[in-house]
Amino acid sequence: MSNAAVSNFMTDLVTHFPKKHESPAAEKVWLQSMASTLRGYSDSVLRQAAQNIIDTREDRYFPLPAECKQACDAVQKVQEIVTRAQTLPQLQTGVGDEWSPERVKFAYELVRCGMGRQAAQDNTCWVLGLWHFCRKFQRLPETREIDQLKRDAREFDEAYAKCVRGVAGPMSKVLEKLGASMLKGEDWKSREKLCAEVLSR
Repeated sequence: MSNAAVSNFMTDLVTHFPKKHESPAAEKVWLQSMASTLRGYSDSVLRQAAQNIIDTREDRYFPLPAECKQACDAVQKVQEIVTRAQTLPQLQTGVGDEWSPERVKFAYELVRCGMGRQAAQDNTCWVLGLWHFCRKFQRLPETREIDQLKRDAREFDEAYAKCVRGVAGPMSKVLEKLGASMLKGEDWKSREKLCAEVLSR
């Protein structure tokens, strides 16, 4: 984290959510408190968190420190998942686009197996993560990769439950809609539809 990143975060929010102070001294203390709260977040996390707050917050007052921290934590979580995904094995051969019709079809063929049925029936229901893994890597996952898929599914369900309860910070409504589309959507990205497809075999 840089002082400039925190300053930019505060400036972006103050532009949309004005904050009045009783005195310059009070403003200085407030800024120091906010800087302490935001310490440890990267520039990219702060930048995206500020934008998410601007895009979703309906209250005209400046968000509380806890809300700012929740927004940063949400962005950081997404970045950690993306980074973790990048550490998985590389593609076996150059087959082209990850989203090519051939890969999508092959992913469906791979998940129509015992592992796919288990993924659909488990409490964590990690079948959607399994399908994406198969699409990307053109194979079934190994033990450590299965454990990670299960953890990701569990974390998704926990985060979605918080969004439904409205306790996931300023992005609750947006993330709830996204989560609902992944769980109950009408297209191939729907977890429920994929479960039904796998279990019907």
